[in-house]
Amino acid sequence: MKNLMYKTKILTEKLEATELNILDALMLIDYSLSSLNEINSDDTAMNNLVSSAIKFSEQLGIDPVSDFNRHHRKRLLPKRIDQNPNTQCSIDLPTFYRVEFKKVLNTLIVLLNEH
Repeated sequence: MKNLMYKTKILTEKLEATELNILDALMLIDYSLSSLNEINSDDTAMNNLVSSAIKFSEQLGIDPVSDFNRHHRKRLLPKRIDQNPNTQCSIDLPTFYRVEFKKVLNTLIVLLNEH
C-alpha cells in the first residue's frame, strides 16, 4: 500500500506543477495506469505483501489471526433458510485483505480512466 500511495503522490505532485505541458501529463497518467494494472494483476506479489504484513505485526506483538477472527466471524444463514452450515463461505485473512487491496486498486484505475 505504501508503494501505491507513493506512486499516486508523485503523479499528483507532477500534475499540480506550475509548468506542465499536456504531453507530459498524458504520459504520466498512462504510465501510472499501466503500473496500477501491473500491480493489480500480480497475485503473488499481493500474497507476499499480506504475508509480510502478518509477519511484521507478529514482531510487534500483535496476533493478526485472532484479531481478524474476532472482527470477521463466519456469518451463518438462519436454519429456516439453510439447514447445512457447511455450505457457508468462510474467508481467511489473506483472502480478505487481498480483496480489499484489489478494491482500492480498481477504484484508482477507474478514477484515472474517467478523468
